[in-house]
Amino acid sequence: MFIFMTKEKFRGAAVRLACIFVALAVLLLLAPSCSVGGGGRETTAPEGGGDGDGLGDGSGGGGNDSNGDGYEDDGEGDGGDEFDDAFATSPAVIYPQEVQAQLETFHDIASQLSLDDVASAAALLMAYRDLVIEGPVNDALFFAYEEYMQFVCEGLNSEYEEEPPDDGTINNALENGFLYIEDNDYSAYFILRPDFLKDTFAETVSARVQAFLNLLSKHYNFRSGYDFIEGERLMVTLDQLAEMIVDWENYIRVYPDVTNRSDIEMNLDYYLKIYIGSIQIDRSGLYVLACTDENGEALYKLMDEPRQSYIKFVENYQDSAACPLIAELYHIYSENNFLYSIEVEEFFKKHSLAYDIV
Repeated sequence: MFIFMTKEKFRGAAVRLACIFVALAVLLLLAPSCSVGGGGRETTAPEGGGDGDGLGDGSGGGGNDSNGDGYEDDGEGDGGDEFDDAFATSPAVIYPQEVQAQLETFHDIASQLSLDDVASAAALLMAYRDLVIEGPVNDALFFAYEEYMQFVCEGLNSEYEEEPPDDGTINNALENGFLYIEDNDYSAYFILRPDFLKDTFAETVSARVQAFLNLLSKHYNFRSGYDFIEGERLMVTLDQLAEMIVDWENYIRVYPDVTNRSDIEMNLDYYLKIYIGSIQIDRSGLYVLACTDENGEALYKLMDEPRQSYIKFVENYQDSAACPLIAELYHIYSENNFLYSIEVEEFFKKHSLAYDIV
């Protein structure tokens, strides 16, 4: 049985994913560090990349790695990131006095804004820039800014749910960190732009948060100008989705004790189900009608794009936890002339990859 991801189903999934990213951002700030000073490679950190292009995606603004895996090497003796680590990982109750004052002032400013218009976003950015402390030590302030920007995004979507904004509002929103998503079938809406966050704030936050922003921006650039699913169509290629899966896997591999691992695994599970076809996006399905059997039942065949992507996945990501799954699935297809069969459904069920409608 095919499970198709309609717009209504996706909106619910999209909200969960957005909450995961916000939770990840907060937990990056609150999780206790397992290293002290010296540019340390910590066991709790933002999303990680892999295969030489995960966090260090070449787009700038992130912490430089010297081993090619997108993560920083453990440093010794330079002490350059000591304050960086402290501010990035200390619980709010023990913030240094300077940071606590910074946050209180920012919250006071934000509390006086309507948080439903572009002017509020501009005011939040101005407040951030006025309050920023010299050096990459402003993680708490950044996450406070990001949280309020989520409120502004929700406010804008409520404000323009019935009547679309004019071009001037859309352009101003773009300059202040939002992207306007037009939808011919459903209400248009705004989303936050991870590339704006990375380009605007990377130099003022810690290396670990820079890495977090780099990875979110990298994935956003796969679909730059679009949402992840738009018009009931997947807006990344399957090869890009495969890379996103591996990025999430590598993050868990490098940081196995991350506080919100279950949320990250839920996010990874969602991507993987789309990639293997147990979730079908209405206008980006993996199958084409091939013929009918002797009983008149429709037979569907795996299209060329997923076939080629699965081959490349097995060749390029042999260290991935998903690699044996993709190899097994491809073998099942090849044994059945690439037709969707009961063996495919049994594969989904055996590996707990069948889409749960509930």
